[in-house]
This record gives sequence, C-alpha cells and structure tokens, in this order.
Amino acid sequence: MNGDLAPVAARARGLVEDAGRALARAQQVEWVSDAADRYRATLTAAQQAVLRTRTLLDAAQHALAVHDTAALDAHADARSSVAQRLLSGGR
Repeated sequence: MNGDLAPVAARARGLVEDAGRALARAQQVEWVSDAADRYRATLTAAQQAVLRTRTLLDAAQHALAVHDTAALDAHADARSSVAQRLLSGGR
C-alpha cells in the first residue's frame, strides 16, 4: 500500500473499529423509557454509519492496493524499457 497513506488507513481502520465497539457497549442500557428508545435509535443509526464507513474504508484500501500494484508494474516496465535501450546502445 502507498507508503504515505498506509498509516493513515490503518489509523482510520482502528478508529472505525473502536467506534463500533463503543457503540456496541453503549447499546447495553437497562432502562426503559421514551428517552431510552430514542437513545437506542440514535445508537442504531450511528452503528449503521460505522458500517458504511467501514465499507467505504475497505473500498478505499482496495483502490490504493490496485493503484500501488499498477504503479509498481509501470515502474518495472519503465526500468525494463530503459535497460533495453541501454543494452541496445541507446537506440
């Protein structure tokens, strides 16, 4: 993965996972009331947002991996082309 973005992606993944765990713990309320129902509904919406974020992060990480592979391939092709020109006397 891109050297500059890999640590950022890893931190983002950790934050998303932390948020999911915190929301799961927050759902464990024992009280019953209208406020509790609204609280649980808000937590459910937040958990859905975490799942969407996780999906988007997965897609971004996949795109970065594809980009990195393409960049490595292009770099290897360029090196090969330069080597071939050097070996053929620059023609």
